[in-house]
Amino acid sequence: MRLVLILALLVLGGCSAKPLERKTNDILLSNGATLRIEAVEQRGFRSDGWSVTASYMPAGSNDLEMIGWWEGYNHDPIIHIVDNLVVLPSPDLHTLYVRSADGKWRFFSMQFPDERSSLPIQHYTTLTTLTEDELHSVRQDIEPDEKEWAPAIYLKSFDPTTKEVYVLYQTNPETRRHIYLKLSDDGTDLSLVRIKKETANNALQVTSH
Repeated sequence: MRLVLILALLVLGGCSAKPLERKTNDILLSNGATLRIEAVEQRGFRSDGWSVTASYMPAGSNDLEMIGWWEGYNHDPIIHIVDNLVVLPSPDLHTLYVRSADGKWRFFSMQFPDERSSLPIQHYTTLTTLTEDELHSVRQDIEPDEKEWAPAIYLKSFDPTTKEVYVLYQTNPETRRHIYLKLSDDGTDLSLVRIKKETANNALQVTSH
């Protein structure tokens, strides 16, 4: 036991000897604004990569607007300027950050209720801005054998031409749902467009809304 403790202290000492790397990157956007990315290296037994904070400075302003933060290996996000909106899908694949037409930053968390969820449906309507009926549509055709699996949900892409958000919802290794959401013109809410269900035999079932 004492040997294990000594080895653990040596490892921790070695990890802490090197200062954590910090990076700050100011990115000039096409609308004249600046996106600031501040990344701090993470190092440890349970986590590594980067802890990232993103902020936004409008054109002609010296004030930084806080966008949000995430953890992961990719600390350089892709940002979209769409009309009078600014859209940033987080590289951790879970959150869509939007500077809406009123100049306020909003976030949409890609969380959907499943059979294991003990939270009320209103919790998910707040996170996604989808209606209760739309959220029920996501899970209404989940088959009994899928209910044993906790879903993995990833925000895969944002299409600036259509304002569509593509979310991958996977309940088991053989079944996927491709969920397409639409960002409103003012950037304040999402709506459900269609769901494509993909099974192991590559059969696609499309449900439009």
